[in-house]
Parts: sequence; C-alpha cells; structure tokens
Amino acid sequence: MEKQKNDTLKTIVRSMRRKTICENFIVLQSVASALNLRLDFEEVEFDDDDLYCIPILLNHIYSTQIYENILYILCDNFVLHIIDLDTKHHWSKVLEKQPGFGCLAFWIFKLKVSLIAIRLTKIYHQY
Repeated sequence: MEKQKNDTLKTIVRSMRRKTICENFIVLQSVASALNLRLDFEEVEFDDDDLYCIPILLNHIYSTQIYENILYILCDNFVLHIIDLDTKHHWSKVLEKQPGFGCLAFWIFKLKVSLIAIRLTKIYHQY
C-alpha cells in the first residue's frame, strides 16, 4: 500500500476531535481481533511482529478514526499511527515535522490548552 498523501492526512487530522477513553476503546475494540491488538482498559499494544509494538496508554490517545478501511490513531504527542486494515501495514508520522502541517498551529495550541485545563481540573478536584 502506498503511503497517504499530506492533503489526505491534513483533512483527516482536522476532522478528528478529542474523544474520551471509552470512545477510543470502542473504536479500537472493533478492529482488535483483525489487527492482533492487545487491548485492555488502560493501553493498546500492537502485534509483536509489528515494528511499532510499544504499548500506547489510552489516556494518551487524542482520537481514533476509521476512514476508507484505514485506522488512524492520533496521540497527544502529535504522532499519527496509520494502520491499513486490509494489509495490516502500520506506519507513523510526527505531524509537527511534516511539510504542510504549519497551518495546524491553532489546532496544536487548542490541544495544549485542553491538556493544561485537564491538569488544572484534576488539581482542583484533589483539594
């Protein structure tokens, strides 16, 4: 399978909205058996044969989306995992370093602000 074009990736990333852990879990659970994912309520880990077999904590996943039989997993550190559901080919991209993603600066700013707001809310509720 050929890699996704930047224009396609920009469109998909812009359409992704922050999802809860439960929403991400449901999307991942729908493809877990087909992709040999090890999935529990805290993390997802890809198959051992995969280069990217490092587990990803579900609370570090910004959003998951299936589009044209391809699974996209966008993490809070701006890494986009792209998995073809037919061929099971998996690769990842760091979005901040890709050409053409400079116009996502506002989206990145919103993401960072939302992360700070979540941390402040947790601190507030501790006291």
